[in-house]
Amino acid sequence: MINLPTSDPCDRYSAVVTARPSVGEGRQLGALGPLPPTALACVRDDRAKLFVTSSLLRFRRDRRELFDQGGYLPLDAQGTARDHLFAFARTLADRHVLVVVPRLVATLVSDVDVPPLGERVWGDTELLLPETLTVPDAYRNVLTDRPVATRSTPHRPATIRAADVFEHVPIAILSAEAR
Repeated sequence: MINLPTSDPCDRYSAVVTARPSVGEGRQLGALGPLPPTALACVRDDRAKLFVTSSLLRFRRDRRELFDQGGYLPLDAQGTARDHLFAFARTLADRHVLVVVPRLVATLVSDVDVPPLGERVWGDTELLLPETLTVPDAYRNVLTDRPVATRSTPHRPATIRAADVFEHVPIAILSAEAR
């Protein structure tokens, strides 16, 4: 089977012929819980893509009302890499989920083989959380099952550091729900 990355419209990668993991393997991966963070960082690993897709579809299915009927709230960012973030919240009553992804990655990191992860890439960049959200002390990253701390100070909106959001995986769904 031909392996073409789904996130590369510029066609910078060569096609690689490999055997793809089966749907059953993806279900097994998702049933085992989060993969090790290092496994998820490799965007060329089809198992990681399958795990992310199946995990997020399962998460959405379990919160169908939030995703079907919830509102869309764009989130702002601040810091040197703010233009490289796309983030929004899905909200319904007192529930919400944050969706955070990098954008314009080719101008953010110079090497296409290096994922946009951690402090080195994101530095001082933060997401600003609106006062309309009930912000927990930490969100749970759905893919890694790790907490992502929020920071709040008087007279400023709560924030989340992009370096913490993208510590291990270059995509994040952050749940305010307790596990």
